[in-house]
Amino acid sequence: MRWPAIERFAEPYFNALNVMPRIALAPLFILWFGLGLGSKIAVGCSLTFFIVLSATVAGMRGVSQDHVTLCRTLGASAATTFFEVTLPGAVPVIFSGLRLGLIYALLGVVGTEIIASEKGLGQTLAYLGSTFDINGVMALLLVLALLGVGMVRFMSWAERRLLHWQ
Repeated sequence: MRWPAIERFAEPYFNALNVMPRIALAPLFILWFGLGLGSKIAVGCSLTFFIVLSATVAGMRGVSQDHVTLCRTLGASAATTFFEVTLPGAVPVIFSGLRLGLIYALLGVVGTEIIASEKGLGQTLAYLGSTFDINGVMALLLVLALLGVGMVRFMSWAERRLLHWQ
């Protein structure tokens, strides 16, 4: 890590925030941001932030220190070392965190819509469940599964495009 003192200071706070059950904060986000898009974005971001942050930190730490040392020895600047060695080496791990975070965001948004929403797939799912429309619930769950698969495939495609050199 580039700044170990900052990391030692911030790590306990990030750990405390990470272990908090953030889906339980959905009613609070609804109160703060209303029933619209804002509360859904807040829940999705709160669920994915620490997943992506952890994956990014792990990816940065997993970069070969031999490559970083070689760059420093050859006189590369810190920015050049970051953009030419560290970031490209961390991209696969970052994308695995992004894929996982994307699924958690979908779950969080649908969960928030089930709790309280004016419209959306979660609200429709809650309505169908309350009217005991099992066929409708199963169809909507299939749509959500296909949506999730499509999002993961898109992220895999984007990763392949960014890592074309591997």
